[in-house]
Amino acid sequence: MHSHECESINLMNEMKQSKILNLYSRPIFTVLILLFFVALSYSNTLYSPFVLDDKHTFIEEPNVYLHDFSFESISKLSATKFGKARFIPIATFAINHHLAKGHFAIYHVTNIVIHLLCILAVYWLVMSLLQTPVGSSVLKGIPITWFAFSVAALWALNPVQTNAVTYVVQRMTSIAALFYIASIIFYVKGRLAEKLKHSLLFYLFSAAMALCAFLSKENSFMLPAAVLLVEWMFITPDIFNKILRQLKWYHWVILLIVVVLMLPLFENRWISILNTGNHRHFTWIGRLLTEARVVVYYISLLMLPLPGRMNLDYDFPVSSSVFSPPGTLLSLVLLGVLLCWSFRKRDQYPLLVFGVFWFFLHLIIESTIIPLEIIFEHRLYLPSVGFYITFLVMLDLVVAYMKTKRSPLEVEQLFVLVTIIIMTFLSIGTSVRNNVWRNAYTLYKDCAEKAPNNPRAHLNLGIAMGRESNLERESIKESQKAISLGKPKRENYIEAANNIVIAYYNLGEFEEAIDHGKKYLEEAPDYVSGKGYPKLMCSLAYAYNKTGQYSDAIQMLASGMTIEQRKLNGYLVNTMMQTFSAAYDHEEYREKLQLTEENGNKDLSVRLRMARLLFDLKDYGKANDFIKETMKISPDNELAKLLNEELQDQIQKNRKQEELMEIRNHPPYRTSAIYKISLDLSDFIFENYSPLHFAIGYLLDKAEKASQPADPFILWYKIKWYKKIGDKGKLVQTLEESVKLQPDFVPLLKLAGSYYEQIGQQDKAVEIFKHILELYPGDRAWLEYEKKINAYNESKKTS
Repeated sequence: MHSHECESINLMNEMKQSKILNLYSRPIFTVLILLFFVALSYSNTLYSPFVLDDKHTFIEEPNVYLHDFSFESISKLSATKFGKARFIPIATFAINHHLAKGHFAIYHVTNIVIHLLCILAVYWLVMSLLQTPVGSSVLKGIPITWFAFSVAALWALNPVQTNAVTYVVQRMTSIAALFYIASIIFYVKGRLAEKLKHSLLFYLFSAAMALCAFLSKENSFMLPAAVLLVEWMFITPDIFNKILRQLKWYHWVILLIVVVLMLPLFENRWISILNTGNHRHFTWIGRLLTEARVVVYYISLLMLPLPGRMNLDYDFPVSSSVFSPPGTLLSLVLLGVLLCWSFRKRDQYPLLVFGVFWFFLHLIIESTIIPLEIIFEHRLYLPSVGFYITFLVMLDLVVAYMKTKRSPLEVEQLFVLVTIIIMTFLSIGTSVRNNVWRNAYTLYKDCAEKAPNNPRAHLNLGIAMGRESNLERESIKESQKAISLGKPKRENYIEAANNIVIAYYNLGEFEEAIDHGKKYLEEAPDYVSGKGYPKLMCSLAYAYNKTGQYSDAIQMLASGMTIEQRKLNGYLVNTMMQTFSAAYDHEEYREKLQLTEENGNKDLSVRLRMARLLFDLKDYGKANDFIKETMKISPDNELAKLLNEELQDQIQKNRKQEELMEIRNHPPYRTSAIYKISLDLSDFIFENYSPLHFAIGYLLDKAEKASQPADPFILWYKIKWYKKIGDKGKLVQTLEESVKLQPDFVPLLKLAGSYYEQIGQQDKAVEIFKHILELYPGDRAWLEYEKKINAYNESKKTS
C-alpha cells in the first residue's frame, strides 16, 4: 500500500473517531436534540380529548376554577377530592384553566414540558450515580455520557409513556417523578460534595424537592426507601452492616416498642384493604396475585412496546388462586427468581441490580394490595427508569465483550447506530400510539376493541359515538352492550342508560327516549350505583319538555334534586327553570305547576316558583338567590315577602345549629386546655388507636370536670363510646338522660333517634326525627327523616 493511501485511511479513522468523541463530549447538544424529537413525537396530541379521571379531577371540580391568584383562591385548591396530597398538580390545572380561555392545547403543552424536564432529570440522575464511588467503575464498554443519554432517550421515547404524558390528569405522575428524581440527584450531590456548606445546601434542595414530590402524588412516599437504595448500592455498600454492628440490644427493644406503638395507627387502613371486596370486584389477595401477572406484562410491554399492545382501559382477568389462571404461578416464580438473582449479584453488577430494585420498589404502592384499579400504563413512568438502566447495563456488557473481539471504535459506532435505530422506532411508536388519542371516538374505539368485555370501554365508546354525527344508532348499541356486560361493583348501568336516552333525543325520537329512560329506571338492579341518576333524570326531563309533558319533567327533575340533596347540580336547576319557563306559555300547565300567582309577569312567576320549590327541597342557598331576583323584579310582591320571611327563618335556624355543632365555638373548648386536650385525645384514640380505648372513659371524665354540667359534647362522646364497647346499660341510660338534658343538641338527637329505631321503638324515633327537622331543617338526612315520618304515619293509619 502506498504511503499516501495509508495516510488517507488514518485520516479517515481519525475523523470518525473525532466525530464519536465529539458526540460524547457535547452531551448537552445531544440532549437538546433528544428533547426536540420527544416534543415532535408528542406534537400530534395538542388537541387530544379529556378522558376518564380528567373530568372529575379538574373539569367538573369547581374549586379548580380560580378567578385570581390571591391566597384565598389558591387555598381553595386543597378543598378538592385530593386535598393537600396532590396540591401541586391541582395548582397547575388551575393555572392552565385560568390561561386557557376555553382552549385545552395548553394542558397538553404543560404535560409535554413536564415530560421534557423529566428527561433532563433522568439524564442527570444517571450521571450522578455514575460519579459515585461505586458507579464510577461499573461501565466497561459505553462512555458515561452516552450511557446516561441512552437511558434518558429510550425511557422518554417509549410509547408506554404516552399514558403519563398524553393523558392530561396523569401529569400528577410526571410531576411527582420530576420532584422525586430531583430530590435524589441533590441528595447524591450532597453526599459527594467536598465542603460541608455545599453538602448542606444540596441537602436543603433535596428536602425541598421531596416536599414537592409528597405534595404531588402518594407514590412519592417511597422516596426515603429510594434514597436508602442509592446510599446502599453506590455510596456506602456496607451501610447495613455498619448499622447492625453499632446497634445494641436496647436499640432493638426501643425499635420494637416504636413499631408496636405505631402499628395501630394503620389499623383502619389495613381494615379497608382487607375489606377490598366490599367495594371492588376483587379481594386484596386476588389483587396481589393478579399484580404478579400485571408486573410481568409491564416488563413485556417495556421490552416490546408495540402500540397495538397498549390500552387506556384494560380488562385484565383477576387471579382467583395461585393456579388460576396458570400464568399466576409462573409470574410469581419468574419475579421471585429475578429478585433473588439480583440480590445475589448486587456486588458484581451494582448498576444493573440497582435498576431491577428501582423497578420493583416503585411498583410496591400501586401493584400490590392497595385496592386501586388493576392496571394502568402510567404506573410505569417512574419504575421504567430502572428498567432502562438495567437494559443499558446489559448492552454495556455486550459492548465490552465485543471490544475484545473488534475495533473499539467500530463497536462504539455500532452501539450508537443501534441506539439511534431503537430510538427511531420508539419515536415512531409514540407518534402512532398518540394518533389513537386524536379524538374520543378513536381512543375509546381502540379501548373497546382491545377489551371487548370491559363495560366501561363500551360505555365510553357509546358516549363518544353519540357526539359524532350519524353514529347515534351505534351509540345505543354500545351502551346496551355496556349494560349487558355490567356486574356488581363493575357496572355503568345508569351512565349507559343516560347515554341511550340522549341518543334517542338527538335522533328526535323523544317518546323512545322517554320509554327507554323509564324502563331502565324501573329495571335498575339493586346493586346499581346511584351516582348518575340526576343526569339521567335531567335527560328525561329534556325529552318530556320536547313532548310538552312539563309536569312529568318537573317531577323527574325534583327527584334528581332529592338524590343530590344539598349538592344540587347547576344543570338540574337550569333545566328546571327552562321547564317552568316553557310551561308558562301553556295555560293548562300554568295551573298545574302553580305558575299563576303573578299572571302576566313570566319572569316573576318562574323565579317565585323556583324559589318555593328549592325551599321545599331544603336548598336554602339557591332558594335565597331566586328570592333576591324576584324581589328585584317586584320589591313589593307579597308572596315573595312571605316566602322570604320563612326562608330567612330557616336559614337562621340552620346557622344557629351549625354554630352549636361546631366544637370550636363551644366555650369550654375555647377556654379550658384540659377540656380541649382531653376531648381531642379521646377523639383521636377512638378513631385511630384501639389499644388505648380503655383510656377514653378516663379522658371524658377529666373533660367533664373541666366543663359545665350536662355538657352536650361530652354526652355525645360518651354515647358513641358506650355504643362502641357494647355497654348497653350505660348507653340507654345516657341516651335517655341526654335527650332530657340537651333536647336541642342535634348530634345527640341523631344518635338517640338511630338507637330507638334499631331497638324497634319507632314512636320515639319519629318524635326525635320531627324535632331534628324543626331545629335543623337543612340537615343532610332531611329526606330520609321525612320518609320515615311519613311511613310511620301511614302505618298508624292502616293499623
